Amino acid sequence: MISALGDFYQGRFSKSLFHGIGRHIKYRGDDYSGEFCRAKRHGWGKLKRVFGETYEGDFVDDFFEGKGKLVEGKITYEGSFLKGKKHGKGVQIWSNGIKYEGDWINDEIEGEGEMSWGKSKVYKGSFKGWKREGKGMYIYQDYHFGYRYDGDWVNDQEQGKGVKEIFGIGTYTGDFNQGKMHG
Repeated sequence: MISALGDFYQGRFSKSLFHGIGRHIKYRGDDYSGEFCRAKRHGWGKLKRVFGETYEGDFVDDFFEGKGKLVEGKITYEGSFLKGKKHGKGVQIWSNGIKYEGDWINDEIEGEGEMSWGKSKVYKGSFKGWKREGKGMYIYQDYHFGYRYDGDWVNDQEQGKGVKEIFGIGTYTGDFNQGKMHG
């Protein structure tokens, strides 16, 4: 069936609505193949958007919801969704090698997780609004220098009580203020 707007639909109907398994290509180019319920994407399906974004997974009432995989350009996310947003447990990988695995709330890194920047840097702990916040451990290691910090974080900086071990030099236990040893 081709609509007056130029949309194409092939599949099952119920009461003149898309219902069951089908394929819907919108005149703008978005292409969805999967399950429908009362003319909405509902159940498992694949969506390819005209600008290259792809999603494969669960839908509820036209939203990404449940488990799925979203590819937006050079960023891949696989995990849980709620009302079209990353929500729950998930893994996101950027093309530059950064990887985050952990909790998401409303499309934000929020809760417990682990972020790695290639092989030289890793943080495991609490996040709030894409920033390290709360308790966490950060390890940095390159060919000539390295350290580990385990303690409190505020606004993406070492802040509060913590332990910093500078490899091959020594360890400081105490207070930190804006990323610096204090006290």
